[in-house]
Amino acid sequence: MEKLWIVSELFYPEETSTSYLLTKIANAMSNKYDVNVICCNGKYDKEKENNNKDFNVISSINIIRIKGSKINKNSNYIFLLYKALKISLNLSYCLFKRVARHDKVLIVTTPVFLLLFISVVKKIKGIYWSVLVYDVFPENIRATGKMKNSSRLLYKLLKKLFDKSYSYADKLIVIGRDMEKVMRNKIGHFSVNTEISIIENWAEVNSITPRISDNKDKITLLYAGNMGRVQGLLDLINIISLIRNDELIFSFRGTGALKSAMMDLVKSKKIRNVLFDGGYSRNKQSEILGSCDIALITLADEMYGLAVPSKSYNIMAAGKPILYIGNSGSEIWKVVSDNKIGFCFQWTEKERLIEFLNNLSTSQLETLREMGNRARKLAEYSYSESVILGKYLDII
Repeated sequence: MEKLWIVSELFYPEETSTSYLLTKIANAMSNKYDVNVICCNGKYDKEKENNNKDFNVISSINIIRIKGSKINKNSNYIFLLYKALKISLNLSYCLFKRVARHDKVLIVTTPVFLLLFISVVKKIKGIYWSVLVYDVFPENIRATGKMKNSSRLLYKLLKKLFDKSYSYADKLIVIGRDMEKVMRNKIGHFSVNTEISIIENWAEVNSITPRISDNKDKITLLYAGNMGRVQGLLDLINIISLIRNDELIFSFRGTGALKSAMMDLVKSKKIRNVLFDGGYSRNKQSEILGSCDIALITLADEMYGLAVPSKSYNIMAAGKPILYIGNSGSEIWKVVSDNKIGFCFQWTEKERLIEFLNNLSTSQLETLREMGNRARKLAEYSYSESVILGKYLDII
């Protein structure tokens, strides 16, 4: 049986979205390939408990675990880059020692330097290399504001290096139409042979059950997930501070680099209808997502084509309408607007967004639930695990 190597920092039993996705892909691919996984043994998110009985790995999959680092994702940026470099090199060297010519290799784009090292392995070993593009480097680093304007020369050098590395792949798998456009522009100067395919994230329709919230006199808008630098969350808090609607509650669940700053901003502006809570395990998704009436998804304009929030699809599975704030050309905007499963606003439409939120009332709860029902049906027929894994089996 032909060998498939999956190389990732994160894999089972981690419950991050990357680990969950790759474990499911590995399980599906075991029917077609002799699957071998190279990963780290560190713990990424200590706040999450792994007690999901539906999340496991098939025993026939050979897992090689190398020593990892217990990284706090909110640590000093230079320290994080050093750790990413070290992990990328170790993972790549482990693959280099074991992989044979014409073996198939699948990686994701984290840690950041893995792509660069695997491109060298590709040139030396002659592997068939597929890249699942979750992050677009170095554009996403600049989008976070971590690369200063004074580093323009460094950015140009990094961009050329990464663009060329992406172009060495036999296949790039992107997760949105906006990302496909970005990737075609990136590799266009270097390769005409690299194939680009779109495979969306899937919705966990089997494990997430739609629930109607208990709210009757309030509308709860829930933001669940990473509170990082690319979601525009401080701007969102500032917008919330201008809303005058006693029927709205804004709930933020999760962790991230900006959570403390968000809480401080809420306190300083004396906003009374904003609540914060911690992270939650994957098997709590039905309960957490089911507690809201509208789910919030935000993405800064600078992130156009650089990311597609994976939580969007589980929100659909939960049967909740989406309030999306971001670029009008993004994948999630198109999914929400084309299928009438929520509301979309650009960051420049601040006044229109405030007016919308001020006019939201419990009299619209039935309309919101109808939108949620459409979202659930869309998840079942277009984005279920079986549908999306079928695309991976066809493409890899």
